[in-house]
Amino acid sequence: MFGCKHKFGEVKNGYQYCEKCGKAIVVSCSHKWETEDILQRDNAINDFVGLVYILKCSKCGEIKKINIS
Repeated sequence: MFGCKHKFGEVKNGYQYCEKCGKAIVVSCSHKWETEDILQRDNAINDFVGLVYILKCSKCGEIKKINIS
């Protein structure tokens, strides 16, 4: 029996589906990071130590933080 020559359509919820047979493949996100929040880090005597950026991907919703000293 011959296999399907997949024709994948648009991405839905991180998956791309073949229009012919329905096979799903995971599609990794090409993140578009947006700043969600900026927090100031300090030590016990309130000296400035750095910033923490909270970033969120506007495409998939993944969240990450970046510490800047």
